[in-house]
Amino acid sequence: MAFLFRKLVYRARMLTYRARFALGLGHSLHRNRPGGRILIYHGIDRVGSTRFNSRFISQDCFRQHMTYFSEHCHVIPLDRYFAGERAPDRLTVSLTFDDGYRNNFELALPILQEFNVPATFFVTAIGALGKDHLWPDWVDLGTSLTKGPLELGGRTYRKNRHGQFASDQGTLNRWLINHPDPQSVAVDLVLPSEEIRSKPELELYWRLMDQDDLHRLAASPLVTIGTHGLTHASFTAMGRDRARDEMQRSKAWLETVTQQEITALAFPFGHYTRGMLNDAEALGYRYQLAVDFAFAEDLSDDRIQARFGINPFIGWDLQLAAILRGRY
Repeated sequence: MAFLFRKLVYRARMLTYRARFALGLGHSLHRNRPGGRILIYHGIDRVGSTRFNSRFISQDCFRQHMTYFSEHCHVIPLDRYFAGERAPDRLTVSLTFDDGYRNNFELALPILQEFNVPATFFVTAIGALGKDHLWPDWVDLGTSLTKGPLELGGRTYRKNRHGQFASDQGTLNRWLINHPDPQSVAVDLVLPSEEIRSKPELELYWRLMDQDDLHRLAASPLVTIGTHGLTHASFTAMGRDRARDEMQRSKAWLETVTQQEITALAFPFGHYTRGMLNDAEALGYRYQLAVDFAFAEDLSDDRIQARFGINPFIGWDLQLAAILRGRY
């Protein structure tokens, strides 16, 4: 009953915001809104497709975001955000991208340059292992192309009513997120890898930046490069020692590729422990990013900040309202 009540309240609030925008009153939302948000983006495509995942928005939608932020917000690089810089009369925003998709370089960077807006790109350094894609994207794309069933890890996965592969013990995605090394469990072998690679229209949704792309991206004065781990595996699932190794190896590879010092880390899936914060600091990471804070101590820890995700399933009016309020 309590959940239903909260859901009804949320819907009523969203309808109110939508009505304000429809009546031309949306401008009042951005008046005198001091505070800060670090926003998380992932992929940019040309149409805003949510067919394969919930991480992509369209190029036009991203331009709409940048138009608003450049006019109404104080947009700053991540290091200045961590240093405590905030505008007294408007929202201070820092932009981040996760994973390292090539579409970030091809579609997002030109818009950032158009509006002269800085951003930090947290790149998964799986290129160090000779890979050009991440397992979550392979699962998303393979799920859309495969009817199943799939045999993996001694379990049989069949599509459920939500279109996800699931066993009696949960979804394939959840099992892989909780696996210490999901990139090694032969996902490529049970999913239609050749079919994924043969479809040019799918490449935007899986191909990562290569070393040349990364070098050119890092050369932009608007861009900061950070690491998002080595294999996009959960640090808490793999344990502290392996997580420390991923932090070190991904940092070293990215520094070689970009010829720049890497001092920012975004934990894959936002998973971390307090001990991992200490390890990251010791390795030279001055800026650490979660999604939500995992521990009460994080609220007063200058080494780590939480971030706010973008929802591709709602319109710009509701998205803006959520960003300004700091919650959905």
